Amino acid sequence: MILVYICPSCKSVRIASRRKAVECLKCDEKMILSDLTFMEWSEMTLEEREAYGPAWYKKELDRQNRWKAKQAKIKRNKSEKKD
Repeated sequence: MILVYICPSCKSVRIASRRKAVECLKCDEKMILSDLTFMEWSEMTLEEREAYGPAWYKKELDRQNRWKAKQAKIKRNKSEKKD
């Protein structure tokens, strides 16, 4: 299966397959697996491809921040119940 990865540092995109760890070819950072399929990537225009990395990474950071806030709320609720 061909996968699409995003670099968290420079937001570049790399296509790879059969790799568990993918490093950015521009800055050597460990890349993150995106939710985009190779078929979707191949159907994008050049402009869409250039905009995808930064936009996806912003959404990913937002998702991670919401998850962390939810976990903190759960932890607070548990500690309040103990008191």
